[in-house]
Amino acid sequence: MIQLRLTTHAGIEDVVEQELRDRATETGCEITKITPKPFDLKGQVLVESSNACLLEVALQARSVFHVMRQIAHFSLTTETSDLDQIYTQLFTLEIPEMETAETFRVTTERKGNHEFRALDVQRIAGSALFQHYGKKVSLDQPEVNVRVDIYDRLCLVSVQKTEEALDQRQNKVWRPRITLKTTMAYAMLQLCELKGTERLLDPFCGSGTILIEAATLFPHLSIYGSDRREEAVTGVKKNIHSLGQSAPIHIQQGDARDLAQNYPQNYFQAIVTNPP
Repeated sequence: MIQLRLTTHAGIEDVVEQELRDRATETGCEITKITPKPFDLKGQVLVESSNACLLEVALQARSVFHVMRQIAHFSLTTETSDLDQIYTQLFTLEIPEMETAETFRVTTERKGNHEFRALDVQRIAGSALFQHYGKKVSLDQPEVNVRVDIYDRLCLVSVQKTEEALDQRQNKVWRPRITLKTTMAYAMLQLCELKGTERLLDPFCGSGTILIEAATLFPHLSIYGSDRREEAVTGVKKNIHSLGQSAPIHIQQGDARDLAQNYPQNYFQAIVTNPP
């Protein structure tokens, strides 16, 4: 059995679950169980399968940040120091990826009140793994990234399978200071239940995240974007061109308060946007 832990935005765990089920059905990969918010952790999803194909399904997900193979979890007690417990647990764990790798690193997300820092967890866990496997530490290009995440008194150990977050798929040439994440754009588009042949508008298109995501998901969709700033209109056109979008995206400068003047009544079946 393979068990994966996926991270996403808090609040769209159900979108992740539906995407995984849809992708698994398309590829014939059977999912045994999906648990949104496992261990009561928002923004996380636990998925299990008896088939190794689950990893490829998860790595194709557009609503997910990181994919990790879940290995173990344990609660920190008050009997001994927290760091000693982490060392003992990591030293005894069997991690197949560590057997064949030459280098590794430890990454930690820590939430809650503790007497230690995330760097302390990385140091002590790294020491335990080094003692167990005798492999070198590489912070820049590790072959294995072992996650030791602490949420209050809960410790989750996993191997991260994504080198960079999956939401980093739009390498734009123009990017404003604040921009919507592609994972959230995907979720918003899914919630609209588009058929793929309607007209869609983003009247605050900014750098074009929603438009570009929509063009990727629905190549037959008629996509329109507008922004009142000339800089954004110029920038989004550059982004669309640089990302090689084959689906036509119609961009014009305009104020969202003037939509009735710019488009016929009932012209769009959906408006998907991230308002200022």
